Amino acid sequence: MDPGKQPLLFLLLGFLGAFLFIRFGVRMIRAEIEAAVCGIGTALVLDEFALIPHLRDVYWSEEGRLSVDSVVLGAAVWGTRGLAPSAA
Repeated sequence: MDPGKQPLLFLLLGFLGAFLFIRFGVRMIRAEIEAAVCGIGTALVLDEFALIPHLRDVYWSEEGRLSVDSVVLGAAVWGTRGLAPSAA
């Protein structure tokens, strides 16, 4: 290779490496943001679960306990799912 063209090759490789690094980095950030939004949505639905079947304010009544029970059950399911050994 001509010694005058070697810096151009390194410049090209540097640009390609930076492009790939940024591209995959942005995809990973998007995946984390999507996971966070999904978790927030799930938490809000579970928090207001008692209002869904009744469509009235039953939060402080005995029927409102359904909301607390669903949050505890959801946390238990997701917690045991996280502790389970992976199949991979």
